[in-house]
Amino acid sequence: MFFSFYLVYLGRNKNIKYIGPCNTEEFKAKYPVRKTTPRDWGEALFFAAVVATQVRATYIEAYTIPTASMERSLLIGDFLFVSKVHYGVRIPMTPVAFPFAHHTMPLIGGKAYVDFIKFPYLRLPALEKIENNDIVVFNFPEGDTVFVKAQEQSYYKVIRDNYVAYLNAHPEEKFEGFSGAKFEAFKADLVSRNDYVVRPLDKMDNYIKRCVAIGGDSIQVIGGKVFINGKPLPEAKKLAHSYEVAFKNKAPKKDISELGISVDVTNYQGNRMSLTYDALAQLKQKGIIDSARQYMDVAGNWDATAFPAHDLYRWNKDFFGPLWVPKAGATITLTKENYPLYERVIRVYEHNEEFTIQGDKFILNGQPVTTYTFKQDYYFMMGDNRDNSLDSRFWGFVPHDHVVGKPVFIWLSLDYEQKSLLDKIRWNRLFRVISFD
Repeated sequence: MFFSFYLVYLGRNKNIKYIGPCNTEEFKAKYPVRKTTPRDWGEALFFAAVVATQVRATYIEAYTIPTASMERSLLIGDFLFVSKVHYGVRIPMTPVAFPFAHHTMPLIGGKAYVDFIKFPYLRLPALEKIENNDIVVFNFPEGDTVFVKAQEQSYYKVIRDNYVAYLNAHPEEKFEGFSGAKFEAFKADLVSRNDYVVRPLDKMDNYIKRCVAIGGDSIQVIGGKVFINGKPLPEAKKLAHSYEVAFKNKAPKKDISELGISVDVTNYQGNRMSLTYDALAQLKQKGIIDSARQYMDVAGNWDATAFPAHDLYRWNKDFFGPLWVPKAGATITLTKENYPLYERVIRVYEHNEEFTIQGDKFILNGQPVTTYTFKQDYYFMMGDNRDNSLDSRFWGFVPHDHVVGKPVFIWLSLDYEQKSLLDKIRWNRLFRVISFD
């Protein structure tokens, strides 16, 4: 992208004179250039970096699975190739950046991009549409702002979690939701004491989840099972839930490792484990467990950090919804009840300068409104490791302009718990096409 601007600069610079084609014998004789070996290598490396950066920005990008939220479909240590063509190439919005870095400079820290040169959002035609149960890589919607000392966490969740901790330490204070003067005062104080960074859309953290609902769908989670438009969504074969497992003896690490269960989702003291139905059946077949009880939240037991973090919707990860997912061109009537659900969508993701409620009236960009028509599609994403995933159940919808691409290929997979290099490599996962089942 930089070279597109550079060519325009060369063409308009009056101090630069055209002296002829450089591939003729006359030109080479008149303007001899002596290249050294270091220069040859430097030019080759520079050219390779430019080409690789262009390919990474527009066609395919490497991605690493950092957490267990998609286990066992995708494992910690999986190295993927993500196609940016399938769902439409998104033209880079922050074109000037350090090669091979996303948002932070390696080793030294700091921003790996300049944000004074920006392009508007533009996406080329897609090869296919996102469907229910597709696995998608996207920019984390709540990643527009991060605290410098907690960049791996949602800025908004950090504020909410700290507020809940404050209220727990002060039982005399009544919880009135994540709004109002008391919450805003706490938020302002916390933000004033901590440095934070605002990131452009294409420099927000990349997340990978399964799309369970698309624009126009109504989603509901009942007892940990997902229902779309009133019908159960077919579950992926490697979907995992948390169980309290009672072993006959000490938890056998070898058997657990063979089932592909990562240590970070296994509590050996309490024997809490994330298992697929197949893995649970294998543990029972091996005869090494006495019982297994699935962990489940109770209906009506409100998790205040669950979307939309409002006491009108007392949801939790296992009992959630029903919730309608916005669709491009669809119009809703604005009410006090749906304002908490769609306020951030309308104000932030739809790029409106103002969207507030004043008494019984809704104000959009200074004008009173009673309805709103959505400009783009939205998606509801969930991790396959259902009880160990921070997903749309906690931070809401994913806008279409946040979509990065489709994971297509695992080219390397490493088990970081193993000591030797040969043991670290998961040979059965090398060069493997990603299955969405």
